[in-house]
Amino acid sequence: MGPETALGQACQILHEGGEKLGHAFVELSSLTSLVREAGFIKVHDEQFLWPSNTWPKDSQLKELAIVNNANVKAGMEGFILGLGTRGFGLTREEVADLASRCRDELDQKSIHAYWPM
Repeated sequence: MGPETALGQACQILHEGGEKLGHAFVELSSLTSLVREAGFIKVHDEQFLWPSNTWPKDSQLKELAIVNNANVKAGMEGFILGLGTRGFGLTREEVADLASRCRDELDQKSIHAYWPM
């Protein structure tokens, strides 16, 4: 998602806002090594891509997308509220507007986005 989309702006808030406030997101690709460094020995890393809405043709991905879409939409404002207001100086109303636009984009089947898990 590019910065011209609401989802791109929300992702920017999550990543840059976390860094600004000292709570940077841990990249998915580094989790395996962090777990090993913590002392775990038998570590298995399996990554998945969860679709943002029901655009996939595969029935299992479509079912996963229904749950993922509802979950992300329900939490969107909460995900970006603290980082948006404290890290970017947005008002609560601006965050609510951005979250609303994100929810709209999450339902657009022309946007073939995945969430890495």
